[in-house]
Amino acid sequence: MDLDGRNSDFNDNAPGNLRVDHLLPSRGLEPLGNGVFWPTSDDPLYRLVGGGTNVPTSDHRLVWQDVRAA
Repeated sequence: MDLDGRNSDFNDNAPGNLRVDHLLPSRGLEPLGNGVFWPTSDDPLYRLVGGGTNVPTSDHRLVWQDVRAA
């Protein structure tokens, strides 16, 4: 299936084509800072994600969130 560069196709009822990285903090945790590890091509850590070809790690990105116990 060609998704034209989209991360997911929510209008398709067939399983297996949702490629969304997300996180859900547990109840009782207060969300603080969050983000996606997506270094630019001039960042020294760009070598970890590459330019989309020959990616040494994954084509997904690290999603992170700081939390505090409420």
